[in-house]
Parts: sequence; structure tokens; C-alpha cells
Amino acid sequence: MSVIEEVSLARHPNGDSIPTPEWLQPLIDGFFDPYPLNREGPIEPPPGAKVWVNPGFSRKAQAVENAIRWHQEGHYVVCYLPIETSTQIGKRLIQYGVRRLYFERRPYEGCRGIEILVLTGDTDYSPRSGEAKAPMNQTPHSSEEP
Repeated sequence: MSVIEEVSLARHPNGDSIPTPEWLQPLIDGFFDPYPLNREGPIEPPPGAKVWVNPGFSRKAQAVENAIRWHQEGHYVVCYLPIETSTQIGKRLIQYGVRRLYFERRPYEGCRGIEILVLTGDTDYSPRSGEAKAPMNQTPHSSEEP
């Protein structure tokens, strides 16, 4: 069975959520899931928990705001969301600072694909080079004192 078939079969009956695929679960073992299936609102993560955010996709805007708040509170946060590069949600995440991993497959009709986003809060990240950009008054990788 392909990954697409696996995800399509596992899709929650209300059409709003896609469970984390089985092949991905070992990578997030030990993460706290604040959005379990069949729950209306999120559960606040315990202090120091690593957080895996896979919300119902109709509530992803609020989930992104929660994820940013949790990251600001010191949690390591990873999101599993539909690709949102051209929307307000995508812009909000990019402005906050994320590293992104795209899945080219479309797990269900109407979805361009899924991405995993690791929140960093690093707004000076250059996606083309993969490195943080130096502030305007500093040269990259400079160890000399001015």
C-alpha cells in the first residue's frame, strides 16, 4: 500500500484531520500531541515537552498561533500541516521563523501536499542558503573583534 493510500484510509471520518502516518511516528516518539483526534480544542503541553502539532486542518490558523506561543514559552515545536506558502498562515510562519520539509504527494483531494515545519523563531534565516544571515552590521562567520 502506498503512503497516499495509507493516509487516505486513515483519514478521520469528519474529513478535517489526517492522523500522523505510521512511518513518521517513530520520529516523533516522545513528543506531546496537543491535538488528538476527536477533540475540539488543544491540550496545553506540560512544561519542557517537545510538541507535535497535527491539528484538524480547518483550525490550523489557531493551531499556528498556539504553536508560536508554545515555542516562545520554550517548547521545541514541530507542525504537520497542508502546504500554505501563499496564505496568511504561511506568511505568519515564515515571518516567525521555521525550517520546512515538503512532501510532494497529495494525501487527499484538494490538498497540494503536506509539510513539516520546525519552529525556530529565527527570522533571519535564508531558505536559499540554509544558513542564518548575519545582521546588517556584521559579516558572516566573523570571529574577529572590530
